Amino acid sequence: MVVEDVPLIRQAWVNWLKLEGWIPIEAASADEAMAAAAAHSPVVAVCDVSLGSGKSGVWLANELLGSSNSPQIVYATSHMTLPGDATRRPGVSAYLLKPFGCRQLVSAVAMAETELLARRRRVSAEQALRAELAQRRAQLHRRIDNLDPTERLDPFAIVARLLPFRLDAREEHVPALAERAGARLGLTWSEQHTLRRAVVLRGLGKAVMPDALLNPERPLLEFERRILRSWVSEGEAAVARCGFEKEAEWVGGMADRWDGLDNWQACGRQRPSAGPSLLRAINDFLALTADRQCQPCFSMVEGIDQLRRGAGSLYDPAAVTALIDTLTTQQ
Repeated sequence: MVVEDVPLIRQAWVNWLKLEGWIPIEAASADEAMAAAAAHSPVVAVCDVSLGSGKSGVWLANELLGSSNSPQIVYATSHMTLPGDATRRPGVSAYLLKPFGCRQLVSAVAMAETELLARRRRVSAEQALRAELAQRRAQLHRRIDNLDPTERLDPFAIVARLLPFRLDAREEHVPALAERAGARLGLTWSEQHTLRRAVVLRGLGKAVMPDALLNPERPLLEFERRILRSWVSEGEAAVARCGFEKEAEWVGGMADRWDGLDNWQACGRQRPSAGPSLLRAINDFLALTADRQCQPCFSMVEGIDQLRRGAGSLYDPAAVTALIDTLTTQQ
């Protein structure tokens, strides 16, 4: 779609694009362009920033980008400095400074078309992953509801029944590690048992994650990493559904940085206490030192170094000290 209020300029752009095989639709104003976009769903919109005395091309672009089937935007302007609301944003591919030639316009539109097709593929892939996650969540919750009453009392039995993949061989030693580290940290007897159960149940959220995210054959894209990070909140819900309310709270706390530079203030949480921070440190250390398909695992020394780097930011420093002391003592 070509949006330009000067007829001669608009016709030149249309002719250039036709020569390259595109089928342009024309609009002389923002209102005409909105009607044309609703009727034809263009892939790319070339918007003049100044559209006479009516609504601007920036207003038009923002409206188009807010629609469900938004095109990719190419701005055309005769000003060296663009309005503040025309700054680069997702969905805007290029800014062309008038006067420009056929080659510049064709190149910008081709690039915009490529970006839009890639964006739509990402959206489609994200929708498919989220649909799979929702299906797996419903299955997990049904399986939790069908657990035998005696199984509900044993975190190991719950994990063995509900997790579809083989656990790391180290997992059987993790509760004892957590209990010793918790004792060093000064947790109460009750808190140590909460930590012991929480560390066993912490991975339940991974049962709802799509296999393509848990066992990737390539580095994950940003939207895939965003979905994968939700395994903590999914785990919190699953553990609570199993009847372990306090443990669920600690599992959910694994997502919180100790220094608060994430979202705990926004969602009303206080700074994570020592127990959940220790749980996060244990989980991260095990993840760092586990075999991974896409990249080599850290050695124990490297894993401990990563814990030290995160002390005071990701983790409670006292929790890191307690865990490192426990790890090095048992060696």
